[in-house]
Amino acid sequence: MAPVPLPRPGLVLLLLGGLLGACACPPEARLLAERPDFRTPEAAARSFLAAVACDDPKAEYRCLAEDLKRETGATLDAWMLGRVEARREIGEFLLGRALRLEHLASTPGEEGVRTVWGLGGRPRLGLLMVPQHYFDLYDAEGPLAGRLLDRPPAAWLKAEDGTLRLEIPGALPRRFPGFAGATRFELGTEWKVRRIEALDSRG
Repeated sequence: MAPVPLPRPGLVLLLLGGLLGACACPPEARLLAERPDFRTPEAAARSFLAAVACDDPKAEYRCLAEDLKRETGATLDAWMLGRVEARREIGEFLLGRALRLEHLASTPGEEGVRTVWGLGGRPRLGLLMVPQHYFDLYDAEGPLAGRLLDRPPAAWLKAEDGTLRLEIPGALPRRFPGFAGATRFELGTEWKVRRIEALDSRG
């Protein structure tokens, strides 16, 4: 089945609108939407579905890959407007409810890891998940510096005579205030939603 094109943020919700049921967002879904788990493709996809189920556009947006945002021009404001437009356009979508979707399969490929979600063993939704590598440096008031990386964390680390070195060219702004107030450093990988595929929209 061909992937669903995403030329503008509103079309994304052509796939999501029907996942939103009339039921209230349960506490466990709300917790996952507010504190998403991006450590694995499956956990990140489940976090996205929890955000959809809770009708939380900001939480949905946090789950989207930066490449997807750039391609569709989806700023947070555009995403929020697009969701409203999509709901008016399609009404009830026959994909089922996000909270009921079960993880059926995960298939690694050149583009990322394609996770498949369904109801009663019947595939309904595909989410292509991609890794995003990053580093962030914080002080007590918030982020001091950070950026996305084009290689995984291990590629930036070197061990020399028992010393661990981290080399990231261009990582810091020219007027970087220094490390005196730094309280936390993160170098890691998160999984995000790159593409959404409708596999079976029949009821």
